[in-house]
Amino acid sequence: ENQANCQTHNTDTSVSCIGTEGKTQPCNKCKSGYLLSSQICQACGNGAGSYNCGSGKYRTGTTCSGSVSSDTQTCASCTNGGSSYTCTAGNYKSGTACPGTGTSDTQKCTTCGNGGSSYNCNAGNYKSGTACSGTGTSDTQKCTTCTNGGSSYTCTAGNYKSGSTCTGTGTSDTQKCTSCANGGSSYTCTAGNYKSGTACSGTGTSDTQKCTTCTNGGSSYTCTAGKYKSGSACSGAGTTDTQQCTNCANGGSTYTCTAGNYKSGSACTGTGTSDTQKCTSCGNGGSSYTCTAGNYKSGSACTGTGTSDTQKCTSCGNGGSSYTCTAGNYKSGTACGGTGTADTQKCTPCGNGGTSYTCTAGSYKSGTACTGTLTTDTQQCTSCANGGSSYKCNAGNYK
Repeated sequence: ENQANCQTHNTDTSVSCIGTEGKTQPCNKCKSGYLLSSQICQACGNGAGSYNCGSGKYRTGTTCSGSVSSDTQTCASCTNGGSSYTCTAGNYKSGTACPGTGTSDTQKCTTCGNGGSSYNCNAGNYKSGTACSGTGTSDTQKCTTCTNGGSSYTCTAGNYKSGSTCTGTGTSDTQKCTSCANGGSSYTCTAGNYKSGTACSGTGTSDTQKCTTCTNGGSSYTCTAGKYKSGSACSGAGTTDTQQCTNCANGGSTYTCTAGNYKSGSACTGTGTSDTQKCTSCGNGGSSYTCTAGNYKSGSACTGTGTSDTQKCTSCGNGGSSYTCTAGNYKSGTACGGTGTADTQKCTPCGNGGTSYTCTAGSYKSGTACTGTLTTDTQQCTSCANGGSSYKCNAGNYK
């Protein structure tokens, strides 16, 4: 009997195993991978001498020893797809593909982090990986914390939230911050403007750092004619418009005083910081231009448009307030009451010699000498009787 050949074949038919009677000799033991049944070698399943279950399976038995009578070379399919090793969505292949020669199921699947089949990150994070399809060998479902506070989306002072809160479902960092205008964290406007908004705290969703141009010229603080600068120039640091203008008194842009006054100041050009449009009452009665007794109005009434006092008074002649003429004259005018515009205190020499009251020959002084206080000529002369200047009596009379 050829023992070696018996182990190779089910029945040894080689010449060396044929007896004298020409019969084949039965085998007492088979080769590894075979079973012995009724002294006949039969190949065990799954590879006979090379126990292999094939891709996607593993060995659940033992190699046939050649002396057993039953097939111990059994196989079982590996889980997760067998020969097509695949996990379900949301999982990754954490084992190895079953080659058919192993003794256990190595085709393992592990649930990917961050939600498994429902890939989702926590609020304040974004999906920085890829969804596990079941074909990969590692967990690709990564999450990354969004910038600017993560789950507490906040920007630094001087910025506003220009993006959107990371909900955990997005694939990019949407928590953006943008610097607010007008100085960022140092909220300041340019000269001629004021801060009309609020400082960006970092929690808002819009730029609130607004600037508004101050009135009356902005950076060139100027008022219109007839006004003065009653406020202060906007430096850019304030929160209100301080560039105020106030109407100057006495007519504003048309600088005029009331009757009886004159313009004693200067017209407001709009560049000054005080009211320069002053008015001063004209002398001699203001709006009621009148001089004292014994004077006359030698100027003109103040209309309010002039720049000097024109309400002048001049003393009337012949005594002023004591209207008197010199001796030998009489008052031929009227006393100045202060309301007139001319000197009415006239004096006229009395007749018959004026200051030397004398009548002509043949006349006598029938009046009184003019003292200067009367209003008529009192220096009268009357012709003497009996011929006047030719003194002669009638016949029968003597001088």
